[in-house]
Amino acid sequence: MKRTGRGFTLVEVIVAVLLMGILFMGMATMPRNIMMMRAAYSARTAASHLAEIQLEIRRNTDFDRIAAQTATGVAQNGITYTVTVSVADRSVGAYTGSAAAPQLIGTMLVAPSGPADCKRVTVRVLWQANGINQSLRRQAFIGRYE
Repeated sequence: MKRTGRGFTLVEVIVAVLLMGILFMGMATMPRNIMMMRAAYSARTAASHLAEIQLEIRRNTDFDRIAAQTATGVAQNGITYTVTVSVADRSVGAYTGSAAAPQLIGTMLVAPSGPADCKRVTVRVLWQANGINQSLRRQAFIGRYE
């Protein structure tokens, strides 16, 4: 059969409409997904900021007064963050010849005994986003300066 007129056949139109429908259905969920991702990144950024504040507080505290903090709730942008700070004493320095050998922790040589020259401060932030428990941990070593 010879086609004499210009235009599209009914099959071409149906296929085009189906393809456009599938494309638009996929695009319809994009704004919701983008908003959920943006909220998750915003919550993680706020948690990171809270952790860094706690580390800065410890850095600006007299070395002998650096202490742990039990869990505290902080609310920001409708999310409640639980912030816990733990502090561990570390003895850093040259090997003194004791029976136990020093350990290498990260890039620091840690002696098994002696006065605390350094404190390891760990901040853990917990929150819930989109029904999923989230956590973030930041750690810093703070040395004694005299």
